[in-house]
Amino acid sequence: MSDKKPRKLSDAFSRGKSSGQSIRNQHYRSNNDKYSKIEENSSDRSSRSHSNHSNQNKTLQRLQSQKSEFQRMSCDMLKAQEKLQNECALLHKENQELKNLLGERNAEIQELTLKLEELQNSKLSSKHSRFFSLRHNFQNIFQRRRTKDELVSKKILQNEPNFRTTLEKMEKDTDFRNVPRVLVEAVKVIEANFMNVIGLYRVSGNYAIVQDMRFHINSNDYEALRKQKDPHTITGIIKLLFRELEEPLISLKHLDFHIDDSNFLALSREYQIKQVLSLVETLPPVYRDTLQFLMKHLNKVIHFQGNQNNAHSLSVVVGACIFYELLSDVDFHMNLAKCTVSNKCIEIMIEDYSAIFEQV
Repeated sequence: MSDKKPRKLSDAFSRGKSSGQSIRNQHYRSNNDKYSKIEENSSDRSSRSHSNHSNQNKTLQRLQSQKSEFQRMSCDMLKAQEKLQNECALLHKENQELKNLLGERNAEIQELTLKLEELQNSKLSSKHSRFFSLRHNFQNIFQRRRTKDELVSKKILQNEPNFRTTLEKMEKDTDFRNVPRVLVEAVKVIEANFMNVIGLYRVSGNYAIVQDMRFHINSNDYEALRKQKDPHTITGIIKLLFRELEEPLISLKHLDFHIDDSNFLALSREYQIKQVLSLVETLPPVYRDTLQFLMKHLNKVIHFQGNQNNAHSLSVVVGACIFYELLSDVDFHMNLAKCTVSNKCIEIMIEDYSAIFEQV
């Protein structure tokens, strides 16, 4: 029994000693860990403080640079403001000078205006007196001027032999006894040289040359017409010949008597030809033969390749010369209807030449 107790005590003592040693070791390790953490935290704080210090330095440097830039800009703005103030002062001075100059000019203008009005009034009074004297002189001249009938009776004023007259009074051709010679001569030149010209009769000739040829024709000189190189000038002579007749080749009264405007365009071609035939048959011989000669020529024109003409296009051009009374018609709608019917009659005469004129 005595041996067991001391062994137990020694064991207990050894255990207590070992447990105390382990507790001390743990405490020591925990202290070491704390110290190591404190060192780490202190090192982190030192590194952070160093970085913060460097950031603060950079911020201070940036602020200093911005401050210097701001100061420089402020100086520039002050200089610009001073310059602008100087320019404003100069502009104000120039504006004042211009106002003074404008006032002087306005005064000069008013003075000149008054002088001009005085001159105009004086000139108007003189012109007024001169106008009345001139008017009195012209009245005396016109009172002494002979009338047209007196000039015609004394053969001072005469109609032209080939223009501004009637078909009956024109010089006739030797081969075509009822056809004006100028028409025959012009058609001969066209059919001999210019049938292939594009736009024949649709293009206007030179007015000055047409009037010059008119003078030669009235003087019984047809050489200029035969030597003419411009076909449109020759066709201009033909159109002028019919357009200046004292009486149209076909009058509107004659057209209305034989052609019904209301339904002519709606009729068949056969009935249209019959109405146009009755229109042609009742014309006086000189008018009928002249119209036949012209339509025969135009029928040759539309069948000649190269001139790009057709009966419709030629009827529009020639119809305005044959029925020229339409040009003086006041009523536009009536004029348009008459033009349509008259052009259709000319178109039928050209296309159906044999059916119209060879039956007469």
